Amino acid sequence: MGASSRAAVHLLQAAKVRALMSGREFVIPDDVKRVCRPVLRHRVTLQPDAYIEGFTPDDILTTALEKVEVPR
Repeated sequence: MGASSRAAVHLLQAAKVRALMSGREFVIPDDVKRVCRPVLRHRVTLQPDAYIEGFTPDDILTTALEKVEVPR
C-alpha cells in the first residue's frame, strides 16, 4: 500500500531542506530521490507475501524511483 498525501507533504519538505543544505533555493529531482527512502520507508506497507519473499520497503521505493522518469 502506498503512502498518504500527508507523506507527500513531508517528502516535499525534506527535499526543500536537502536543497537548502546543498546551497540551493530550489528543489531538483536528485533532492527528492535522496530523501525518498528515509521519509517514506516506514509509510509503505508491504503485502505479507512480499515480506516472505524477502522484499523490504526500500526495495519497493528503489524500484519505483528507477521506473519514474524525471520530468523535463
